Amino acid sequence: MKQSSKCYQYLTQVFNLPSIQTLRSTLQKVNIHPGPINFINRELKRQVGMMKERDKVCLLMWDEMLLQLHVDYDTKKKHIVGFEDFGAKRRARFADHALIFMVRGIQNGWKFPLAYYFCDGVTKTDQLIEWIKDIVKIIINSGLYLVAFVCNDKKSNLMAINKLKLESARLESKQGRPYYGYITIKKQNIIPLYDPPHLIRDIRNNLLNNDLEFDVEEGEERKFASWEVIEQAYHMDLTHTMYRLMPKITAEHIIKNKVKKKKVKNAAQVLSMTMGGFIHHHTKLEGYVNTIYGPLKMPEKRGQNTAEIILFFDQLFDSVNGHTLKPEKPLRVAISHNSPHFPFWQRALRRLQRMRFVDRKNKTQLRDINVLKNWISTIRGLRKLWIVLKPYEFKCLKPRVLNQDCLRHFFGQIRSFGMKHANPTCMEFESSFKTLLINNLTSPRTVENNSENKIDGPLLFTLREFIYAKSGCDDDSPEDLQTFDFEKPSDTTREDMNICNFIAAKILDDSRIKGCDTCKSLLTDTTKSELVSNNYLVKTFEKAGDILTPRMSRLCYTHHTAIMLETELYTHMDLRWLNCSQHSVPLKEFLVSFIVVFYIEKWCNNINNIFTEKEHDF
Repeated sequence: MKQSSKCYQYLTQVFNLPSIQTLRSTLQKVNIHPGPINFINRELKRQVGMMKERDKVCLLMWDEMLLQLHVDYDTKKKHIVGFEDFGAKRRARFADHALIFMVRGIQNGWKFPLAYYFCDGVTKTDQLIEWIKDIVKIIINSGLYLVAFVCNDKKSNLMAINKLKLESARLESKQGRPYYGYITIKKQNIIPLYDPPHLIRDIRNNLLNNDLEFDVEEGEERKFASWEVIEQAYHMDLTHTMYRLMPKITAEHIIKNKVKKKKVKNAAQVLSMTMGGFIHHHTKLEGYVNTIYGPLKMPEKRGQNTAEIILFFDQLFDSVNGHTLKPEKPLRVAISHNSPHFPFWQRALRRLQRMRFVDRKNKTQLRDINVLKNWISTIRGLRKLWIVLKPYEFKCLKPRVLNQDCLRHFFGQIRSFGMKHANPTCMEFESSFKTLLINNLTSPRTVENNSENKIDGPLLFTLREFIYAKSGCDDDSPEDLQTFDFEKPSDTTREDMNICNFIAAKILDDSRIKGCDTCKSLLTDTTKSELVSNNYLVKTFEKAGDILTPRMSRLCYTHHTAIMLETELYTHMDLRWLNCSQHSVPLKEFLVSFIVVFYIEKWCNNINNIFTEKEHDF
């Protein structure tokens, strides 16, 4: 239904399916909105009360998803969706990002998206910190044991983590205690970790245009890893024979203007044992290799250095990517008390501390690249986390649980409800978000993930039971608000008379007014055989336009926009001519509501046309 309403309407003729309106009204029974959602928080607390202690240990992750600029009128909430929305507060800025917070169990991988927010651009640091603290309080109050944060290493996250660390360090200093690098919120020590797939991708992206110097020692010969060597390896694998040693490596992995910089899988395949082994082997070969580019030879010294770094990062990524007790590779295994991770991490930390990215030409250090520091912080955090988990009697820890794969997969599922390769609008995001939580994360088509996703855990609970609940999931919505199914005319250029005819027909067709001759005479010209609006209705519609048009820019982004605009009409218009003794009150309510919805829809269409024109210009 979300992908093609026409297709669904056809299927209703073949199968016994509910109507589109029935499905929409069913979804509207579950009221979700940006920010913390009270009925979800209550259900979370109830579910936690039935958990084993070890299953309560969890982490919090967050990330942003790109949205399409678009505004839509929500008939249930009676406001326009598409502006910045922080839950309790909205701003007059169009939203093009959604920030989602997801809590995940460390033991068995359960997960649940707790809250989302609509933002204009990347979330500001101070605002992000405020939301992190709000969500942490909800998690702790539910009875869960929050032990870690997981986020990517973009600038806003780095600044937020550093500010939270600084606050915690000051708190420990005031109490005369040493600071060990934790973030403390509500007396809970939380370990910040950066998403390893993002880190390995950032290593690849920085290596594209810079050299990586390693084993830096005063007075020693300098050693560099270079992307030029990786390009040479790719070219040397393209021989005239039928077989390749690196069949998975393509131009999209290697050639700079073709590299997909957001693709984690490609980065991991380049910085792999296959690539490192290929380069190392060819540095030992004498003579040249005949390729489609002519005879090529691997540079010995630079090749050995580059192979050494590639093999190191292959092992490092393996050490934070295990998901099973049976080793796929020596370090690609779950962490346990006698696993090889800890001695390797000790060596890796020393090596990472002696690495730096340098300019390819003059070999001077580039100080604005933080990915190596973030690797160091994450490895130290993982060592601390293993110590923190010991009191909960963890026998092993699957490090792949500690990345954002499940959140990225959730983003892919949201996108799968709409057009392929298109970002959702705010309205589509909310609808898909709700549908996924009701249907236990079942999406309409298989989702390609940016990285492997072998242990994507179950949803902690679904919202399906709240569809049938008479109360409890709608506590944040205004009471006794009548929602109207207002379908705007397909021809938006109709004259006022035709629009009024449409509104009059909708009102007179309502079951509460249908058949009332007095109401019909008040709205239409009874001297004509067809339904035609009378002058009172047309003049009221025109006057409403004069009142609403200048007020839309001031009220468009507020909560319950329609209610505020209705109040303006009741205040500034004379509706005493709607004097049916039996239906005076509902008649006025219907007319005012339909007029307001029409002008809101008209305003939204105009704004969306501007967005479309801008997209075409770009």
